[in-house]
Amino acid sequence: MSRGLEALSHSSTPTPCSPSADGAPALPVLVRSYIRHNRPKLLDQLRYFERLPSLECAVETAAIAKDSRGKRLHHQRRLTRSALTYAKENLLSSPPRIRNCRSFDQLHQLVDKSVCEIRGLGELYVYDTSIRVGAHLNLWPEQVYLHAGARKGAKALGFSGGVSRVKPRDMPVAIQELKPHEIEDFLCIYKLELAKLRTGGTGSQVE
Repeated sequence: MSRGLEALSHSSTPTPCSPSADGAPALPVLVRSYIRHNRPKLLDQLRYFERLPSLECAVETAAIAKDSRGKRLHHQRRLTRSALTYAKENLLSSPPRIRNCRSFDQLHQLVDKSVCEIRGLGELYVYDTSIRVGAHLNLWPEQVYLHAGARKGAKALGFSGGVSRVKPRDMPVAIQELKPHEIEDFLCIYKLELAKLRTGGTGSQVE
């Protein structure tokens, strides 16, 4: 494992916390569940892109959203092959500019600009492609990027639905031990549970 992903994968275990009185899990319990069950899956995916033999290979594989088995990655399963092919062609024309990116935000902007006119490719595709290529380049987000399910999760925590990025320090304390890209993943996966904490009549508060 590279120093980048090794550092990103290190985190302390959350303090155990009991479910609320009616059985709904409290926020630290959800974070612990993410670390135990979901973080390893994200880490494996990003490690695959990190270890691809060249930037061109990483860009092509990310553009067509293929996993280590050659299968379509879940978030992009409904996108058309033609849209992904156009994206691949556009992104493969940009390796020098991609290689020159010095931050995740710069990479994200470049990917967005490269595919923004391709029908069907929205902000989730831009983020997922950026995070996968970023893993290869050891470029990681410093903020939490919100889109699709992650935005719903953030809204359940009280953030405006129109917000596109959030600073990790503005998240509830229980979530702050996660890295920004892990927080994005957590918000997407646990959006329904977070909504129950906020509006489900559980008596729990997000702290």
